[in-house]
Order: sequence, then C-alpha cells, then structure tokens
Amino acid sequence: MKEKILNNFSIIENVAVLEENRKWTYSQMGQVVSQFVKYYRENHLKKIMIVMKQGFYSYAAIIAAYLAGITFCPVNSETPFERLKYYQNIFNPDLIVFDNN
Repeated sequence: MKEKILNNFSIIENVAVLEENRKWTYSQMGQVVSQFVKYYRENHLKKIMIVMKQGFYSYAAIIAAYLAGITFCPVNSETPFERLKYYQNIFNPDLIVFDNN
C-alpha cells in the first residue's frame, strides 16, 4: 500500500505545495520523498527528528519517514535551541534532519 502511494505521486502534475515563491507538483514531491526513503532505509534508521520550517521539504521528510516505517518527531526550525536540545535528549534520534535555516 505504501509503495502504491509513492508510485501515485509520480504521475500527478497538479500542485501539491504552494510556497511564497514556488509551486511544487506531486511528481516533484514523489521524487524527493523517494530520495528520503532511500536514505532512511539504506542507513537502517529507526527514529529521526525533523527540524525544519513548515514547507515542501519538511512535508517530504515526514511522508518519507511514514513510508519507511520510521518513528519521527517533527519540530519547527524556529524553536529555541534549548527546547531542541530537550527534545533531542528525550527522543534520542538516530538522525536529525535540518533545513538550511
């Protein structure tokens, strides 16, 4: 079922995410999600913390974690550093995914 969801992304050219200066299609979403899934699986990750601003890449990272069967903790990248450290200590992730901010 999860693979079928991923395959359906690749055939749809409608807008999936609309950001201030860019439109992302479901096809583009499927490509990025596939890259994340591949990375998660190749590295045998079990728990990841996704520290990103809400948007295309954070959605892709979250969808990929779901499809790869990984436990994930999404956190807004604007969260204060001390709070991030607190989450990290409690969640103890195998990987922290950051955006460029």
